[in-house]
Amino acid sequence: MLSMVVWGQETFDQRLAMIEKTLDEKAKGTVPGLLEVAQFSVVDAPIQDLIRGLAEAHQLNVSISPKLQMVITNNFTNVVIKDLLLFLCREYHINVEFVNNIISFSRFEDPPVEAEPPKRKMPVITYDVANGLLSVDLVNDSLSLFVRELSRISGKNVLMGPQVEERLMNGYVSKVPFLAGIDKIAFANGLLLEADSLEQFFMLRELVNEEPEDNAHKKSSRRNSRMKQRSTDENLVIEKVGYRKLNIEAINVPISDIIKEAAYESGTDYIFFSKPEGNTFIKIKNISFEDLLEFLLQGTDHTFIKQDNVHIIGSRIEEGFRKTKLLKFQYRTAWEIEKSIPEALLKNIQVLPFEELNALILSGSAKRVDEIEKFLKEIDQPVPNIMIDVMVIDVRKSHTIETGLSAFLGDTVVKTQGKIYPSVDATLGSNSINSVLSKLETASSVNLGRVKPNFYVKLKALEQNGNIKIKSTPKLSTLNGHEAVLTIGESVYYQEKTQNVTGGVNPIITTTPRFNKVDANLTIKIKPMVSGDENVTLDIEAEFSDFLPPEIQDAPPGNATRKFVSQIRVQNEEMVLLGGLEETQKEKSGSGLPILSRIPVLKWFFSSRKKSNSDNKLLVLIKPQIVY
Repeated sequence: MLSMVVWGQETFDQRLAMIEKTLDEKAKGTVPGLLEVAQFSVVDAPIQDLIRGLAEAHQLNVSISPKLQMVITNNFTNVVIKDLLLFLCREYHINVEFVNNIISFSRFEDPPVEAEPPKRKMPVITYDVANGLLSVDLVNDSLSLFVRELSRISGKNVLMGPQVEERLMNGYVSKVPFLAGIDKIAFANGLLLEADSLEQFFMLRELVNEEPEDNAHKKSSRRNSRMKQRSTDENLVIEKVGYRKLNIEAINVPISDIIKEAAYESGTDYIFFSKPEGNTFIKIKNISFEDLLEFLLQGTDHTFIKQDNVHIIGSRIEEGFRKTKLLKFQYRTAWEIEKSIPEALLKNIQVLPFEELNALILSGSAKRVDEIEKFLKEIDQPVPNIMIDVMVIDVRKSHTIETGLSAFLGDTVVKTQGKIYPSVDATLGSNSINSVLSKLETASSVNLGRVKPNFYVKLKALEQNGNIKIKSTPKLSTLNGHEAVLTIGESVYYQEKTQNVTGGVNPIITTTPRFNKVDANLTIKIKPMVSGDENVTLDIEAEFSDFLPPEIQDAPPGNATRKFVSQIRVQNEEMVLLGGLEETQKEKSGSGLPILSRIPVLKWFFSSRKKSNSDNKLLVLIKPQIVY
């Protein structure tokens, strides 16, 4: 006999309990291999290969569904086969069935779950009776419930037409007039709102775009007949659709005629203070009267205002359409922000700065004043300050060695004089030299003779070191986009003499002194510009001047100038090297008697030498910081 276990529509937990019971029964009966112990490890192995391996090792008969495509990674130690199979069923949603001693593995299919019937929820509606403001939040809400709840809350009679009872509504409006709110909701859901003349009953019905040819022809005939009675212009067709919404088609029709016909069709009151000039072409659907006025009067000298539900149309500069407003600023200065207003907005507008209040007085067309006010409020934002640290480092190092012995013949007797400590720079006269020669003669019995009285010698042995470091750290602050200038320096005056000769029998010569000025300055000009990511672009011009000793006596001092012009982009509070100058000078010179000046030791008595090294560095570093 065949014994077969078939699972019904059990749940997953019920199925596992049945599998565990069946495995226990088979292990004690006809499939003893289920009680054997296994020990193995698998890594990314298909589950089909794992089951086949178990079947071969423990003499099990298995059948595996090709839909089992799972990959398993596990380590098993001393695990009973039936427990292992139960583990696989639980982890990988596997169904096990027995046909006698054959174990069949397949994917378990969960029983279908019957969907619960949707619960009908009440639409969210609030109505402010005092102000007549409606708020609606609809998400797949029943139209029939919406109409019933809206009538109950608002106290108004709202009905629905045939064949729309099962319609689901979606939409959201907040604190809008009752009629406008219902009209928007209806339009968003493909419905048409109709109201009686007293606005006591409202009907929501399906919006039909296509009409039978006969009805459309009759309707067009009635409309054309009515239009011919009210207007001689056959190029204008206006049709009312929905609540105070219009379809309009006009071909080169005066703007004033379009306004009059649209007001009549929509039931809107209006007054012309003056009629707008010009014709226009229109083809537009489902537009309100106010939106139509916005489009028609845009770019003209006319505008409109609404008072007590009456639309008043007239020139922008006429009384009632003008507006004067005092606009104060929080962050910008009024006399500078005035220059930022586009010329297109300043037509027929007078702008006067009021410095005491940091404000502008705007006067002119009410709509244009409102446009300028909106624009100026958008650009009235805090402007960052930029604090800029500039570091100027000037390092000068020098080393000079002068040695030598020089002999001269002069016109007069030279006295011995000079400096002998800590450096030697002395002149030895003939008396001192002859004294030395006489002592050498006595000590060595060598007669070197005597020098003439006008003979003298200069002896020099000098070493000089210089190390100068100048560090300047000026600071500048400025508004974003504005240039900051810093100048620090000194002036030196020199005298220039001018001789004037006055003619005559006895000419008179006069000397007039005049003092001229020479400047040496440290000048820095920086213009910062902050970007959106708070990087700073800097336009920099730096100039450094120093005085130099005059080359000619009584001449004005020289001037050494170093200049940087650069544009860089740095991060906020980041210090960068703007530029630098490194100058190295090496000088080696000497003079002496031929041949003797090159002999070691003797060269010190028959030559003079000079060796000098100098190293100058100028570095300029800069660091901007944004401050709000």
